[in-house]
Amino acid sequence: MGGNPRAKDTEGWTPLHRAAANCHAASIEALVHGGASGRDLDVDRYSPLYVLAMNVSSSAEIAYAALAAILRCTDNDFTAKDKHGRTAEAVAREQGANKFKFADKIVEVFAGCLLRLPPLTPSSCCFV
Repeated sequence: MGGNPRAKDTEGWTPLHRAAANCHAASIEALVHGGASGRDLDVDRYSPLYVLAMNVSSSAEIAYAALAAILRCTDNDFTAKDKHGRTAEAVAREQGANKFKFADKIVEVFAGCLLRLPPLTPSSCCFV
C-alpha cells in the first residue's frame, strides 16, 4: 500500500473520490483508516459524499454499504455546496437516486450526526 490518501489528481479527486464514485465500501473504509478526509473538495467543489450521491446506480445494498462507510467513518461536511450551490442530498434527489431513498438516508444520518458528540473518528468507525 502506501501513498498519500489525500493526494489529488488534476481534477482534484482523491482516492476517496474514486472509491465513492464506484460505491466501493471496503475501499472507502480502508482509505478513511489510512487518513483520507470527506472534506476534500475537487475543482468543482465536489466532496466524496457528493460524488457518491451522483454515482449511485448499483443495488440498494451496495449503495447503503458505501454510504454507511463514507458517512460513519469520515469528517463530512453535509452542508458543502458545489459550484452551482447544490448539496450532496440535493444531487441525490436530482440524479434519481431516491429509488433507494438515498437522499432521505443522507438527511437522516446528517440529523443523527448533529446529535452525536463527540464525532466518530476513523479509529472508532463501526463499519457495517
